[in-house]
Amino acid sequence: MAAGFGKTLLKVIAIILVIVFLLVAGFYFYYLFTRDDSTEYISSDYLMYIKVDSIKDLYDNLIDLRAAEIILANEQLAALNKTLLEYKSKDLAKNFFFRNLLEIRTDIILDRNYAPVLILDPKFKSMITRLVPLFTSLVQLENLELEKLSSGSIKMTYNQQFELYFYFQKNLIFLAMNENQMISLLKNHEEDNHIYGDKELARLKKEVRRDGIAEIYLNSEELLKIASNSFTEANLILDEIQPSQKASLSLNLSNTDLFLSAFTNFSTDNQQLKDFASYKSGKLGVLNYLPDSTNIYTSINFKSFKDFYEIFLYFQGEKYDELIEKVNKWAKIAVKMDIEELIFSWIGSELGLFNLNTNSDPVIFLNISNKKAIDNVLAKLDASLFLDTDSTWTYEDVVLKKITFPGVIQLIVDSLTKGFDTPYYLIKDDYLFLSMNPQNLVEVENKSNTKEILARLDDYKMTTKYSPDNANIFLYYDLATAVPKFLDTNNLITDLLKLYEKGVVTLNFSENKIKVDIAAYGENVNKTKLFPGFPKKVPEGLESKVISTNILGSSINEFLYITKKDKLWLCDINNHPLSGFPIDVPAKSEIIPPNQEKKSQYIQIYSNNGQVNRYDFKGKTVAPFPVETGIKKFFIPVFYKNQLVFYNKDEKKINLMASNGQVTQIDYLLKTPLLAQPGVFQDNLLIAPKDFSGKVIMIDQEGKEGDGWPREGGGISYCSPVITNFNWQKNTYIVFLTQAGILNLWDTNGVAPKGFPVKLAGVYYADPVVGNLVGNKQKEVVTLDQKGKISIVNVAGEVIMEKQLEQINKESRLILFDLNRDRIDEIFIYGGSNNIIGLDNQLEILPGFPVKGSFQPYFTNINSDAYYEMVVGSFDSNIYAYTLNK
Repeated sequence: MAAGFGKTLLKVIAIILVIVFLLVAGFYFYYLFTRDDSTEYISSDYLMYIKVDSIKDLYDNLIDLRAAEIILANEQLAALNKTLLEYKSKDLAKNFFFRNLLEIRTDIILDRNYAPVLILDPKFKSMITRLVPLFTSLVQLENLELEKLSSGSIKMTYNQQFELYFYFQKNLIFLAMNENQMISLLKNHEEDNHIYGDKELARLKKEVRRDGIAEIYLNSEELLKIASNSFTEANLILDEIQPSQKASLSLNLSNTDLFLSAFTNFSTDNQQLKDFASYKSGKLGVLNYLPDSTNIYTSINFKSFKDFYEIFLYFQGEKYDELIEKVNKWAKIAVKMDIEELIFSWIGSELGLFNLNTNSDPVIFLNISNKKAIDNVLAKLDASLFLDTDSTWTYEDVVLKKITFPGVIQLIVDSLTKGFDTPYYLIKDDYLFLSMNPQNLVEVENKSNTKEILARLDDYKMTTKYSPDNANIFLYYDLATAVPKFLDTNNLITDLLKLYEKGVVTLNFSENKIKVDIAAYGENVNKTKLFPGFPKKVPEGLESKVISTNILGSSINEFLYITKKDKLWLCDINNHPLSGFPIDVPAKSEIIPPNQEKKSQYIQIYSNNGQVNRYDFKGKTVAPFPVETGIKKFFIPVFYKNQLVFYNKDEKKINLMASNGQVTQIDYLLKTPLLAQPGVFQDNLLIAPKDFSGKVIMIDQEGKEGDGWPREGGGISYCSPVITNFNWQKNTYIVFLTQAGILNLWDTNGVAPKGFPVKLAGVYYADPVVGNLVGNKQKEVVTLDQKGKISIVNVAGEVIMEKQLEQINKESRLILFDLNRDRIDEIFIYGGSNNIIGLDNQLEILPGFPVKGSFQPYFTNINSDAYYEMVVGSFDSNIYAYTLNK
């Protein structure tokens, strides 16, 4: 009986499996016969069409890639950028299983307004997505609203700000920024206005690389516009060509690797350009001679130097025949040679220059096609004294001579490069090298002999692995030591390239085809750089520092500041004002920084005339504010036991304001004015009134002095007492610095440890700061005098390091921050000028500093990556954000 039950069970399982197989097969065949091709919805009038085989790769790049931040920094993508920054901070963003669900083919279309539309093809998984519209009304998620529209689209609103539109059509999912884009896609399909079966597109597809994250097809005019803006030197040539309507690109991006390959056909009526473009370049032979210290190298390949120089002069606006006639007249008289013998007879197919990282003097190189011809030229120049044999220079057995370019010959040299009047020269095999610095030529000779050349470096091989080695024009650069002129601009392509340390640009042309390959490799060692999308302009000018913190409780920071027109602004990360802002505030108002011990539910300001006002995050005044305290502003109030601290000059006492606006007074009479912010220690206030003894007082809320207090600091001071734990234990100390440089240290009982006070030379207005600069278990004190002397003092009272800085004055202030979480602080100096100075713990300038900025900086992590950003307002009416890494 058991055996019979087992057979029955097996039959049931087999039947179930057959049914499941038939269902899956049925669904699969249904999918095959009902699926649509995404290209049937894409109009041929696209600005850009991007084909992505897997959205997972694209998603990974958007989440982790710093280049994505540059791309999304466009103002038109501000809402998308903000949403992405919020999303990146959530756990779901990097969830392994979620990311692997995104193996979906995607097409991205950009219209003429740069508004993106996405068409997703989940393929067989679309059998599930087809059911999504049926359950739209059941979906309820925090900050997410779904609404089905009459057009069939689904409108998604995230956080009441970012809107996205969906449409489900068979196996395809459409995503757009507005409903009209969706309607336009469907209209393309109905009217057969699409790229499906487009022959030109099929031809372009043959030219793109298949190993990138995306294939890109775009309007050629737009491609040339990008090239024109990025490489202005090419504009003269670009004006002479007529591109075909479409162009193709292939793109690959990672945090250490980039390549971009662009192709288009062209035509031209310029016969000189036609002749020049008919030459197919050979391999770059000069690579065997470039020293490994080369940081910029460019080469041009041509059929003959005569052809090259003729077209070069054409684009310089000069007439070839007139110049050649002048040269010939001089050459026949002076050296008994014409231009053909003197120059054209021996120059081969390569010309270029390079720089070494040891100096700024370039080296020009020329390929020699006829050794006998150049030997004959040099002999005649020597006989005519244009070869300076008296200036022969020998170093490490390398013999160099100088050559003089007289008269009209100098015109030819000057038209190619400046500063070559009497260079040294070296002939090495089939190449002539010229430089004003003889040491460069010695390095070429010696390193080519020992094979210590650029082409053998692993970084060079990695950078050029995607680039052809037979380019008509070839450019290599290393940003670690030099920035090429074409990168000294601000546009999308150059900003992307600056992320990487090394790069190569190649141009190939033949007959009617142009191909440009751009590759970059290695993380740029200049770690301090502007965060994409910054600076943000504040047209009214900044009156206060920019507070950059998580004010609203979201996952990304907001900006809070007051402008010169007395308006309070609360803005999102794109510097777009939030609803209810800006607000008119009294003149000379300051923002009271939020209470660090309690999450703030409002914004508070304090004006010069003593008014305190409080606003909620919708810009509404919170009752019972505003409160007229009648207390003139001497310092920005600090929080003490959840109350604001003020100094009442008329009554010579400290006033406290509770959160309900009620003002009380501490019963302690101050004989001299209090100008500096008090320090807060537990239930006590540390106050330093302005008197000649430098008195520091500890009192509680009842006005009772602490045991061992007051203490005298030894002179008048403009600094606040600084409360700190000096040795990572619970022992608390008070640091106090006088104007004359007397550095005091007391414990909470007013007892000075051994070694204190310390007398520092200079005049001091900046509060000292305390942090870990050495890396042991003890902290150190950092001081800055008004003339720029910075000092580090340890807990034993020893000055362990000092340095003199420039651009410092009495308004300059100090702040410490640990950039790379190694428990060693970096030092930042701000105020007094439009420069922020960054120093490491050895008082060396951090890479990329100084940077623009005037007010106190705020350190944050805008994009949830491994690097901190520094946000700072500036006298030049900008908000700057810099990505920092030590």
